[in-house]
Amino acid sequence: MFRMRLNDRRPLALTVATMAAMAPLAIVAPAYANDQQETVSKAAATVEAIRNSPQGKDFEAQLKSARAVLIAPSLVKAGFIIGGEGGVGVLMARDSGGWRGPVFYDIAKGGIGLQAGVQVSETVLVVRTERGLQKLLSDKVSLGGDVSIAVATVGAGVEGSTTTNMDADIVAFSNAKGLFGGASLDGTVIVPEEDWNRAYYGQSLTAENILRTNVSDGKADTLKSTLSGR
Repeated sequence: MFRMRLNDRRPLALTVATMAAMAPLAIVAPAYANDQQETVSKAAATVEAIRNSPQGKDFEAQLKSARAVLIAPSLVKAGFIIGGEGGVGVLMARDSGGWRGPVFYDIAKGGIGLQAGVQVSETVLVVRTERGLQKLLSDKVSLGGDVSIAVATVGAGVEGSTTTNMDADIVAFSNAKGLFGGASLDGTVIVPEEDWNRAYYGQSLTAENILRTNVSDGKADTLKSTLSGR
């Protein structure tokens, strides 16, 4: 969801276009109240929702060979002429020892166009390549610009398409509910949510620190088990 922080010092300050969408978002977006653990729990539920959707078989095929996943339990898009999109995502990476994380990320996109309505979606970005993961570990990454992305929208009549043959760094699965079916993720900017990571782990850690050193306290075990299919 969108969260306006007046003291936000990072370059991903909300654009005018994004702020114009704040009013409708305040109505439909769930209030996490900075509860990182609730977001992790909702991330596990999101994985199960996509797994049990019409695209579940394709999602499982991608997940088996995934380098990482970025899970957004509530990605919200709203607007009338001027619109914005955003949420909080949970990144989990996999190595020979299993799933590592979580790392929290801000996800935001602003734009201007002939659009109206509200859409809330559970979204999982399946990171297929090491290049895609390395880009996510940087300070900022733009989908469709810094990394290539293919979109498979659950329940939007795309059952005839397959993502297994797509040559993309990331494949997005989205269980969308609302009036913006088939929206593109191109131009979406993703940055580490430093405040949330600090609050969750009790210390300042980079995304790479968290994933490479396997920092863990057991609070994400359910999410890890869900990703492993257990």
